[in-house]
Amino acid sequence: MKSVDRDRWAQTSVQSVMRPLAQLRTVAPETSAVEALELMSREDINQVPVIANGHLEGIFSRGEVLRFLSAAVCRIKRNAKSGVILATPKV
Repeated sequence: MKSVDRDRWAQTSVQSVMRPLAQLRTVAPETSAVEALELMSREDINQVPVIANGHLEGIFSRGEVLRFLSAAVCRIKRNAKSGVILATPKV
C-alpha cells in the first residue's frame, strides 16, 4: 500500500498490491520461535506466513510475541509484589 496514494485506497484491490507467496519469507510449523524472530529481524518484517505442504497454517507475528512477553512480565511483577516469587538463594 505504500506505493498507492491514499485517495486511491478505496479503488485498489488487495491482489494489485499483494506479494505472491513465492516472494515471501516463510517458516515451517516446526521452526523455532527464536529462528522465526531472527528471520524477521534480519529481513525487517513483522510477520511470516507458516507454511506446511504448500498450505498456509497461520501467521507468526512479532506483535503477538511482544504481547505474550509483556503479559508475562506483568505476571512476574504482580507475583513479586505479592511475595510469590522468592529471591534466588546465593550459592
